[in-house]
Amino acid sequence: MSLHARTLSDAEQFASPDDIELVAWPVPPKVRAELRARGSLCLYLVPAADVPPDDLRPTEDWVRADADPVEVHWRIRRLQADRQQRIEPPQCRDGCIFYRGVTVVLPPSCERIAELLCDRYDELVPSARLIDADSAPLSAAALNTRLHRIRQLVEPAGLSVTNVRARGYVLHALSAPLR
Repeated sequence: MSLHARTLSDAEQFASPDDIELVAWPVPPKVRAELRARGSLCLYLVPAADVPPDDLRPTEDWVRADADPVEVHWRIRRLQADRQQRIEPPQCRDGCIFYRGVTVVLPPSCERIAELLCDRYDELVPSARLIDADSAPLSAAALNTRLHRIRQLVEPAGLSVTNVRARGYVLHALSAPLR
C-alpha cells in the first residue's frame, strides 16, 4: 500500500490491500494524473469540511476520512470487484467495432462517430465534438440518426450509447450482454 498524504493521520487507521491506494484528499493534480495513468485503484479520504471529487473514474471512489472502517472495507471491495468485471474497451478500426469477441460492422456514415465514442469509452463525448466528427459538420438530426443506428448495431454485442442531456453521449457496456 502506498499513501499519498500530507500526514498519515487521516488514513493510518485503515488497513488496505496492496492493490488499493488510500489517498488523502485533496490530491495534487500531478499525483492524481499519475495514479490514473497507472490504472491504480484509489480510495480518496475526504475530510468532512472538504468537497468530494465529482469526476471519478471507475478505478476511483471516495469516503469521508472519519468513515467507519466497515464502510471503507466495502468501498475497497467494490473497487476490486469492479476491476475484476472490467474488460478491455471496444476497439474501432477498419469500419468495425470489436468487443468481447463480437465484430460489429458499421456503415461508412457512422464510422467516425463510433471511433470517437470508442476512443473515450465510458466517458462523455461532447455533442459538439460528434457534430464536427466528419469533414462537413452534421445537423443535430443527422447526428441523432447516426447515433440511433450505432445503438441498434452495438446493443447485441453488449454495448449501449447513452445521451447525457444537453452535454453529449457515452458509449458503455450494458450490465449484461444481450445474446
